[in-house]
Amino acid sequence: MPGGWSGGATDALKAIAGQMAARSYAPLFPIQLVEKDFRYIVESATQVNAPVPISEAVRDVYARALCEGYGDDNISGIAQLFDETEKGTGLRRG
Repeated sequence: MPGGWSGGATDALKAIAGQMAARSYAPLFPIQLVEKDFRYIVESATQVNAPVPISEAVRDVYARALCEGYGDDNISGIAQLFDETEKGTGLRRG
């Protein structure tokens, strides 16, 4: 699709953005599974010496969310890491 994403990806991103805005993190696809998938991507890429810097960055964010105790929250729950209202810093720290 020129100049955009496929309809399915757009619909999924709209749904996740809506969940983030509503601060609704009920587990539909839990953070712990997202982290596992990205960890596998990075491990597989490392085995064949393929750089995947964006996947590494995404894995790091989801790994941090696990460490912060958000593993059972939905994929959109990473927004809690950056919730400015949490501590007034713009970045939530445990």
